[in-house]
Amino acid sequence: MKTFQEALVGAGLIPVETDVYVANNLLGVIDPRTFVQKRVAGEFPTTALRPWEQDLSLPKKNTLLYFWFPECENCRIGLTSLNRLFEDKKFPDNLQLVNVAFGTDATQLIVDEMNALKLSMKVYLDPSGGYAERLGVLAAPSVALLDTEGKVVARFNGELDFDSPGFDILLSKIAHSNDLLKNGQTLTLQDLLRTEVKAESVLPVTFLNLRVENWTALGLFVLVWYCIYRFMQRHRRVFKSSDNS
Repeated sequence: MKTFQEALVGAGLIPVETDVYVANNLLGVIDPRTFVQKRVAGEFPTTALRPWEQDLSLPKKNTLLYFWFPECENCRIGLTSLNRLFEDKKFPDNLQLVNVAFGTDATQLIVDEMNALKLSMKVYLDPSGGYAERLGVLAAPSVALLDTEGKVVARFNGELDFDSPGFDILLSKIAHSNDLLKNGQTLTLQDLLRTEVKAESVLPVTFLNLRVENWTALGLFVLVWYCIYRFMQRHRRVFKSSDNS
């Protein structure tokens, strides 16, 4: 059975040890159930394309943040996959999906993209890119995983395959994370990651649990000393033969 750290890596995410906490943020939001539908029906004038602000409360659940930019082809692939998982209710109850369009204030462009991809997910807006920057986002698309306390657990700058078996395993791991208890309290994902790392690092160093690279170094060390021993033995015989003659 894979550890949580192995599941993260298998899904393409990079575990991070950080003290970055993301508090609640006031971001613009576009809700397809109301905003986009009204615009398509001609009930929403284009001059009113100003989304309302909504409190993005991250610490309540584990959160998968997907950052994207309009007219980004790789972003479209990721959004389509995530939207399908969202509609098929593949995300566990203790994980919320939040997708954020960042680095642009072209609301019309974002709405058109949502319509073209037929997104049923809300889209939060980070026009200045400041929110993305706080999370270490350097490219579009990018992914960040936060635990229930709003702490960054893992991230990846680039395209991820959300349809891969590795991502499905990660979702399963997160779904069962609430079953793990520590001192009567539910482990956060960051706690789980640290527990696994700590458990690996405190093992006594013996020949039974040395890593492959250590075994290789040990083998080379023994081989060198064996060659030196054979060399000395050979020269000892030569010296004895010369003395006898």
